[in-house]
Amino acid sequence: MASEKIVSPGVFTQEKDLSYLPRGLSEIGALVIGRTPKGPAFKPITVNSFDEFKTNFGEKELEYTVPYMADEYLKNSGVLTTVRVLGNEAFSYTTALEISSGSTLLAVIRPTASASGDIFGWVTSSFAAADFSVSMSCFDLILSESAGASTYTSMSLSPTSANFIGKVIGTDPKGTGRFYVDHVYYNKISQSMYTYNGLILTGSIASTTSAVITTTGEYITPQSPIVISQTFGTSTNHQLFNFYTLGDGQAHNQDVKISIFNVKESGSVAGSNYGSFGIAVRDYSDTDKTPNILETFTDLNLDPNSANYIARRIGDQTSTTDSNGKIVTTGDYPNISKYVRVAMKNLSSVPNDALPFGFTGYYKYNSNAPDIEYKTSQSIDGAFNERSYFGIDFKSVDVANYHTFLPNNKASMSADFLLSNCISYNTGSNTWTGANLSVSSSVNEKQFSFGFQLGFDGVDPRKVVGAQMTCTTATISGSVAYVKAIDSAKNPDEYDFNMVVIPELNYRENPYVLQYALDVCEDRGDAFLIMDLGPKTDNITTVLNTAKTIDSSYAASYYPWVKLFDTANNKLVWMPPTVVLPGVIAYTDKVAHEWYAPAGSNRGGLTSVVQTYERLNRTDKDNLYAGRINPIATFPDTGVVVWGQKTLQAKASALDRINVRRLLIKIKKMVASASRYLVFEQNNEQTWDLFKSIVNPMLDNITVNSGLYAYKVVMDSTSNTPSLIDRGIMKGSIFLQPTRSSEFILLDFNIMPTGASFGS
Repeated sequence: MASEKIVSPGVFTQEKDLSYLPRGLSEIGALVIGRTPKGPAFKPITVNSFDEFKTNFGEKELEYTVPYMADEYLKNSGVLTTVRVLGNEAFSYTTALEISSGSTLLAVIRPTASASGDIFGWVTSSFAAADFSVSMSCFDLILSESAGASTYTSMSLSPTSANFIGKVIGTDPKGTGRFYVDHVYYNKISQSMYTYNGLILTGSIASTTSAVITTTGEYITPQSPIVISQTFGTSTNHQLFNFYTLGDGQAHNQDVKISIFNVKESGSVAGSNYGSFGIAVRDYSDTDKTPNILETFTDLNLDPNSANYIARRIGDQTSTTDSNGKIVTTGDYPNISKYVRVAMKNLSSVPNDALPFGFTGYYKYNSNAPDIEYKTSQSIDGAFNERSYFGIDFKSVDVANYHTFLPNNKASMSADFLLSNCISYNTGSNTWTGANLSVSSSVNEKQFSFGFQLGFDGVDPRKVVGAQMTCTTATISGSVAYVKAIDSAKNPDEYDFNMVVIPELNYRENPYVLQYALDVCEDRGDAFLIMDLGPKTDNITTVLNTAKTIDSSYAASYYPWVKLFDTANNKLVWMPPTVVLPGVIAYTDKVAHEWYAPAGSNRGGLTSVVQTYERLNRTDKDNLYAGRINPIATFPDTGVVVWGQKTLQAKASALDRINVRRLLIKIKKMVASASRYLVFEQNNEQTWDLFKSIVNPMLDNITVNSGLYAYKVVMDSTSNTPSLIDRGIMKGSIFLQPTRSSEFILLDFNIMPTGASFGS
């Protein structure tokens, strides 16, 4: 660890390892970094239960290791900080095959990651319009790319047909085939069944392939369309605000939706010339008939000086972390909503009587894609119902095409939605009057809903999570993303943790990222890295060679991989040791103390492990332990057990054991935390004695609980020389003799002659 550079006031601790052996002889939780199904990206979030973790970061899914680690850890600990990693990798889609009816896009076919080159298509059978309108099962399709061609016979564009292209070819971009059906506009397909107008399926349709699509690679936070005002003059609709989800990436495109309701005219609120309105944050998949309202904000307005100003009530802040761990926050008001933040537009030229009255059009796949469908009459199941919201028709089968990742440039948009284009209902005559809504319409009519789109994970969605982000070099995009995640939490003044885990990466394949994480642990001096040395199939020789390249008491590794039963998915899954080992350490802290060895039959049992990838014999365990790798052993009577507690330090000293390193981390955190209150106090004998009165009882307690054999605290005039005092430095020394765990039990059995006495 580099020597301290003392610039700003604070408490600085150093350790001196004086235990060299001659050759031959407040709850603080873990930090986990990696991919999760959802959640904020590159923002450390602390949770206190697995249920809370699932709310923030999603359920267990087979592609992600972090949720499994969180579950194992939070069984024994009440604090876990998680940093979600998203991508920043630019990639290109090869050309897509677009199937259109006239100029209207019906479906898009793309090659999967298994394919290579551009996609082309041919129709090899002809059909009559009458046949097409009856069954739409009337053509054979050949899809081709450089790896070869695939023929699909009796294909259909009818979603109810067993031969529908989406069912036959598949719709999963991660599928094992060479093609998948991406966007499908079912409503337009159904209309084409009855209004046949020259479906482009005759002959070669290679000429209809779209241009290559290149993404910037940066992950994107989902955003809503911009809420606009009623029309002023003949055609002016002022932009007012829009929303961003607090979670980032594709999953949050279909997480929540927004409903605006109870829109009241200007002057309806006493003493104000602004109108008012309410905002409901709803579950994306609910319905107006059975709404699931997550949050409600009422009596909002557009007056920046009001306590009910929408940005003040909901929140408009967002934060990023730079490479130095410094948090940069933009926005004026803390986020009150648990799901969204608001982004205000420039209201300086907007009339005070402006009201939320619609929203800008949705982005769509391209100019030939149909517009998103709007509800313009207030009905549920075909009948008038004032609970119904205008706006996006969330019951439309095609709506998911717009609340998703759109790889094309954001050039094409649907038409704007306005309440003034919606039809009022005459409750007196029980008929649709045909009159359009206006600012003076009933508040039960002036309500509309919209969702979020454009969220993107920053990785190629055709690849499984494990193959999406590579970290083989320092400059490759995957490494950049993980380093960004580590940087977001590395500032000890902002985030406190005692252990770091990155369960998706291993040192042999991703040395730069894990070495960077180890450097952060060493620089902080108060965190311990649990790392994997290799993938599941690495044998003992390979992991031993990998371990030789690492020398640090701030890291430990284990072998081999383990199999768990995933109750959420009812499946057995292989997981790296980093998924289960933090839970063992948390269990040790719960039933004993940090200075007890997290190993052995009493504290090292892996009860959730079904089996290990390799069953170790005595020689295997000896070779691993001699190579500083902790074996995960299997015993007939006790099951799978952690059978070692070495750090990856090469030198033989007290710090080559995990319990001693964690003891030092514990003591440094305790002493630094308690001593923080002495900063800026007088550097004299009274303060020195106060320091000792704080530290001695702490170390006494650790000694009583078998963490230390002995200790000594020196804080007096011998350690605080006049030159140090003149420089504003108060210096002390703490000498520790850590207790050692009994890892080797030697017993002598002596065979005595008959009549020998054993003594008292």
